[in-house]
Amino acid sequence: WVKGARSRNHCHPGGEEVFVVRGDVTIGGKRLRTGDFLYTPPGPFHDGLAHEETILLVNLPQLPVYE
Repeated sequence: WVKGARSRNHCHPGGEEVFVVRGDVTIGGKRLRTGDFLYTPPGPFHDGLAHEETILLVNLPQLPVYE
């Protein structure tokens, strides 16, 4: 993600795993930096904001659903 990039409010029916390879991002109100991991269980809606150029490794068992 480039600095300032945002994702729309969405959920993952199968959950989501995110590892921050490099950067600084907020996902669902949680601030994550290089080396951080976040698991989001199935269902909750969240958005994202990159505070600087960010590279994420994301595992999605199912595609997201947008509001």
